[in-house]
Amino acid sequence: MIHDSYTGSASEDGRPAPGTLGQGHVVPPPSEPALPQPRPRRWGIPSAVVGVALFIGLQLLVGAAVVLGWTLSGHRGSPPTLTLALVSLLPAYAGVLGWQYLVARRRGGGMRRDYAFAFRWYDLFLGLAGGFVAMGVVLLGTLAVAKLFGVTPESSVGTTVLDSKQGGIALYALLVVIAFVGPVVEELHFRGMWWRAIDNRFGPVAALLVTSAIFAVVHLEPVRLLGLLLGGLVLGGLRLVTGRLGAGVVAHMTLNTVSAVSLLLAVLR
Repeated sequence: MIHDSYTGSASEDGRPAPGTLGQGHVVPPPSEPALPQPRPRRWGIPSAVVGVALFIGLQLLVGAAVVLGWTLSGHRGSPPTLTLALVSLLPAYAGVLGWQYLVARRRGGGMRRDYAFAFRWYDLFLGLAGGFVAMGVVLLGTLAVAKLFGVTPESSVGTTVLDSKQGGIALYALLVVIAFVGPVVEELHFRGMWWRAIDNRFGPVAALLVTSAIFAVVHLEPVRLLGLLLGGLVLGGLRLVTGRLGAGVVAHMTLNTVSAVSLLLAVLR
């Protein structure tokens, strides 16, 4: 047996024992690579308020610009109703979506982490079921308010489409936007950005109630206010139960698609 004269460690062949350098130096254990830490979220309720302001403000601004341009170009009357609605709505959706992306990218951890923008295969079935439930409560709430105040149960989109004599590409494009684009943008905003902002400060129950109320009010439809509030609670319930937006997006698309197809059939009748 040979002994190391510096450390007292020994090995059968005279080499330093494992874990030593032979002159009193211990080999440090290999360190595990540090996992990247998620960036802290540096946005909240003010960012969500900006999103609502963009949505309403861009619709008003673009709509006014289109009407002004139509008048200055020598046309009489108002621009075609559906074209005006489509041209006003698309920039508003694009502005809100772009704002949410920038906020999550620059000041948070990305849209998936900040807004729970994720899907699972079974969200399709949860969303379909939730969509029909939401459709039922929106209808019941709207009919209750209409009967209570003696008014006609109608939606602003339905009135716009049915009262317009315009058809063709503008009609189909508007209905596609309502059925598929609107649900994605609105769920990202109300059950994504607003939900996270409220949840961080006051918890998930407050997030459910507040986002449902904001969702109903922003539509600016007094007759449908109660129905939209109840529908928002259904969509928010999916967000609360699953912890992500997938089922809510499918439910919102189901609700809007049935409405869009109903309007199309009514126009073509």
